[in-house]
Amino acid sequence: MKSTGQGDTSSGFLGRRATRRDLLRGSLVGLGAVSLTTTIGCSAEPPAAPSKQATAPAAPAATAKLVNSNGKEMPADAAVLDKQVVHVFGRDSKYYDIGYSQYDSTWPQETMFESLGRLTKDHVAVPGAAERWESSDGKVWRFFLRKSAKWSDGTPVTAHDFVFSYLRRLSPKTAYDFLWFYTDIKGAKDFSSGKIDDPSKVGLRALDDYTFEMETETPIPYWPLIVSFRTSSPCPKHIVEKVGNEWSTNVATLIGNGPYKADKWEKGKRLELVLNPGYDGPHKGYLERFIKPFGEWQAFFPAYEAGENEAIIDIAVLSAGDIARVLSDPKLSKEVHKYVDFLTWYLFFQVKKPPFDNIKVRQAFSHAIDRGALCNTVLKDQGVPAYSMLPPGFPGYQGDALKGIQNFDLAQAKRLLAEAGYPDGKGFPTVEMWLRNAQTAVKMAAESIQGMYKENLGVNIVIKNQEQKIYMDAMRKYEIPMSLISYQYDYVDPSNMLGGVWHSMPTGGRHDWQNATFDNLVDEAKGLMDAKKRTDLYQEAERVLVTDVGGVMVWHPIMYQMWKPYIRGESISANKAGVEAWTVGNNPVPYIYIAKQ
Repeated sequence: MKSTGQGDTSSGFLGRRATRRDLLRGSLVGLGAVSLTTTIGCSAEPPAAPSKQATAPAAPAATAKLVNSNGKEMPADAAVLDKQVVHVFGRDSKYYDIGYSQYDSTWPQETMFESLGRLTKDHVAVPGAAERWESSDGKVWRFFLRKSAKWSDGTPVTAHDFVFSYLRRLSPKTAYDFLWFYTDIKGAKDFSSGKIDDPSKVGLRALDDYTFEMETETPIPYWPLIVSFRTSSPCPKHIVEKVGNEWSTNVATLIGNGPYKADKWEKGKRLELVLNPGYDGPHKGYLERFIKPFGEWQAFFPAYEAGENEAIIDIAVLSAGDIARVLSDPKLSKEVHKYVDFLTWYLFFQVKKPPFDNIKVRQAFSHAIDRGALCNTVLKDQGVPAYSMLPPGFPGYQGDALKGIQNFDLAQAKRLLAEAGYPDGKGFPTVEMWLRNAQTAVKMAAESIQGMYKENLGVNIVIKNQEQKIYMDAMRKYEIPMSLISYQYDYVDPSNMLGGVWHSMPTGGRHDWQNATFDNLVDEAKGLMDAKKRTDLYQEAERVLVTDVGGVMVWHPIMYQMWKPYIRGESISANKAGVEAWTVGNNPVPYIYIAKQ
């Protein structure tokens, strides 16, 4: 199989979401563009007499192109460079080392670092740090790095940096929390478990300074999507070896290879990024500066709406309580960007212990939730009922065909719970339902589900909204009795949302549910080059998951973002469903700019 680095795979299975049109319609006027006029030379000779022949009109004065500080030509409607600044709220981070922790390294890490490829808004892998890649069998992949690439301190980016970065993720000393993402690399499981300690036995090789080779255990037709994801970005070998794991905790040693670099980091207050002058790759940014004030989600929209001084925010997430008001507002409604994300909210259980080791209990819980009522009331305008793990529009989606397996059926739910030994909930233990640092809408949904279980089954559920670290530590040890949680796609292939999430793991995964039939199906499907057979196997596996109630699928969210009207770029587009913005999985910062106002 050959790949040009344009997201092509011979499997033909990699689906794309509906293509979005380029830009929001409409124009803004205001600040004038920077321009120059040509100077006409003067002759010492007296002017010649006018000709009787018609003369061509004089050419219009040339207008200089507006070019930013990294040499990128700005769009014609772009504001002057000192206006090219965007503010987006977010949480502070202890570090921006995504090779050490996926969950503790927060956005915009992927703006400072560039993986071998980059995912477009249509979920296609295109060249990033690698200018091209190839594979003849789907197992051995060669990535040809851009020879002119530099780290932000001027040091060349080489294949040795990528070998070092991947080995660091796989090392048992790192205990990487996204390890499962890379266990398809040859020798990765044995290396990460400590069974072998020889890195040369892992399928990672620098053939020369600019040719990086990766080998997987089986053919992986979607491998370019894996190496283009944000967790696959490299770390600077020369810095990490010198400083250690603290290298990304301060601006002085936070060295990246992406289109932006850290300029200021006031802990607890804000992070500021500026264009990286050493970046010469295909994804140069328009914005001169990106500012991330730190704060909690609840403060995002009020700051966006206030729009004054330090509180100014240009892009924000719209909370549930504000949707109706904003959509009815003549001005604000024009700034709403709406999209249905590839994300699923679901319940999982500790199935190795009572009461959820009994499949009839899990089935009863799946039939006792009225998803339609939940979406129409609590989640109004924010979700659609889920009956499958794969969301609508995702390759292999079959939610309509699976609907009858976990549909709302009160009589069935009561019967199953009684058959499990708990008629009308009698004798059923009080169970904790954990949430992970949940915000208002999710807490309200959890309370609604809690009420349905009480009213429909007679069981008592206690909600515990846990801090991120407490939750994640318990989840990796399979110590959470029951939880409402979401999973958003990493790349558009069923291997991610089915195999990656639900395949059994001894520890370190999300849930302790195990099903040998499911595991065998996703294992077989993963490496198949036959697109139809691959799809059929994943659909069969998902039916097993839903039937055995590895989890209770609840809803797929409709997402709302607010973007100021002067923000333009490839990240904002319209389609048949209405206006939408990029999903958070793909960082929009390099592709947006400030238009003239």
